[in-house]
Amino acid sequence: MRVFRVPAIVVMAAVISMTACGNEETGDTGEANEKLDGVKFMLAGMGQEFVGNSVRICGVRLEEAASEYNCSSVFPTSASSVHVTDGERDCPCFNFGLGGQIVDPTTGNPVTVNGLCASTDAPAADWSFDYAIYQDSSCTGPILNTPESGLTCYSPKDLFEQAYPNQTMEQLLPGVNTNKLVCVTENALKTFYFQSCFIGTTAADLSAGHVRYNCECQLVENQCNCGPGGLTASDLPENCSFDQNDCTIDCSTSPSFTCTDTIFISSSDIDGVSTQLYTLDPTTWAVSLVSSTDEFGYDAIGFNHLDGFIYGISHRNPDGSQPRLLRIDRLGNITDLGVLPGLENSEWITGTFTEDGTYVVGDFGNKWATIDVKTPAVTASGDNVNGVFNSLSWAASPIDGKIYGYHYFEQELSIFDPATQKYTFLPPPLLNVGMQACSSAFKQSGEMLLYCKTDNPDVDELYSVDVDARTATPLSVEPVLSAGDMASCVFNRPADPQ
Repeated sequence: MRVFRVPAIVVMAAVISMTACGNEETGDTGEANEKLDGVKFMLAGMGQEFVGNSVRICGVRLEEAASEYNCSSVFPTSASSVHVTDGERDCPCFNFGLGGQIVDPTTGNPVTVNGLCASTDAPAADWSFDYAIYQDSSCTGPILNTPESGLTCYSPKDLFEQAYPNQTMEQLLPGVNTNKLVCVTENALKTFYFQSCFIGTTAADLSAGHVRYNCECQLVENQCNCGPGGLTASDLPENCSFDQNDCTIDCSTSPSFTCTDTIFISSSDIDGVSTQLYTLDPTTWAVSLVSSTDEFGYDAIGFNHLDGFIYGISHRNPDGSQPRLLRIDRLGNITDLGVLPGLENSEWITGTFTEDGTYVVGDFGNKWATIDVKTPAVTASGDNVNGVFNSLSWAASPIDGKIYGYHYFEQELSIFDPATQKYTFLPPPLLNVGMQACSSAFKQSGEMLLYCKTDNPDVDELYSVDVDARTATPLSVEPVLSAGDMASCVFNRPADPQ
C-alpha cells in the first residue's frame, strides 16, 4: 500500500475600515460611518487581488436605535448604485477595484457610507454584517463563499470557534472603526490506496451478462473484508456488489439489478397513473428514489432472481386498458409486456417470485394467478379456497420457499400455497402491528420485514418479523407510501449448464 497526502490551506485576508463622527461623552448624536475604500481581499503571500469579483454586504443593527438619533439602523442600499435581493433583504453590492478597494460598480469610485447608528446609541446594540463574494462584477455569477465551494469568511476573533461563518458581529463606535475578515479555504487531501485484483469471470457469469473480480477479500463476521484501507461495498458502482459466498466482486453488464439484500418498494398513486420505485437500505433503512413514471400505476412487484428484473402489474393505465405486465430494470426503464389474458377485470395488488421463477400475484379480493414472465402468459388462476381477502403483500421466504403475508383483518401472518389454493394462518396475532395495511419482503438471512401504515397518517412503520416466534419488532419510522408493495432478491440464480 502506498499513501500520499497533499494538504494545503489558503487564507485570504480582508480589512474593512470604518470611520464615525459624534462624541458620546458630550451627548452628541453618535453617527458611525463605514468607510469601504480600505477593504482589501487578497491571497496571503501570493498578492492576488480579487479584481473582477464583487461583494454583497448586508448589515443591520440588532436593535433599532431611538428615532432622536436620526441615523440608520440598516446598512442602506443607497450605499451603491447596484443592490441585490437576498430573501427579504435588499443589500448593496460593491466591486473590488485596483489595490483592493471596494468601489461603486457603476462609477468605479471608492465608497464611504455615512449615517449609521453607533452601537452606543440608546438602546445600545451591536451590528451584524454578512458577506457574499461573487465571481463576477455587480454581484453576478456564482457565489464563491458557500459551504459547497469550501471558502468561508470569519472575523479573526471567530476563527477558532467559527460561530459566525461569512458574518461578523461588531460594535460600531463613534469615531474610526476597523474590522478585519479572514477568508479560509482548504485544498483537497488525497490518499491513494492500490489494491491488486484479477479477473475471475466464469462461463456462467458471461452467459448471465456478468463480470467478476477477485480482490482476495475475506468474509469476516458476515461482511466482506478487503483489509485495512481496502474496498468496501460503498466503494463499488451500483451495478457491482460483493458475492456473499466468496467475496468476489460481481458486476452486471446488463441493465438488470444485482441480487443483494436491498429492498425495493413501489408507491403508486391510487387516484392516478404515477408510480415511484424506491430502494430501502437493509442496514440504515434509508429510502432512496430509483425511478418515477407517470405512464403506469403499477403494484404487485416481485424480484425475479433468474433474470435480475423487477416485475409489476399496472392496472391504472392512461388508455384505460386492462392490467398490463411490466418489467423494470435498474436504470428505471419500464418495458410494457402487454395485456395478459387471465388478468382482466381485477386489481392485482400483491406479487412475489418463487424459487423456480414463477410470478405469483393476487388481486384486491380472493383471486390469484401464476405467470410465466418468459412467455409471457398466465399459467394458472383461481380463487383461494378459504374465501378470504388476499394478504395485501406476498413475499417468498428463502428458508422454506413458502409465500408469506400479513392479513390485517386477522392481524396474523399467513402462508399461501398456489398448489392447494389455500391460506394457512399463523396465530397468535401481531397486536403491536394491529389492523394495518402492510407490505412485506424477506432479507436473504430469512428475516421478514413489514412496512405498515400507522394511526399517524404522516408516517409508516417498519418492523422486523420473526416468523417462527410470531413477533414483530419496530425498526424505524419511514415515509408514507400510497399503494405500496415490496420486493427483494432472496434466491440465488442457478448456475447455467456448462
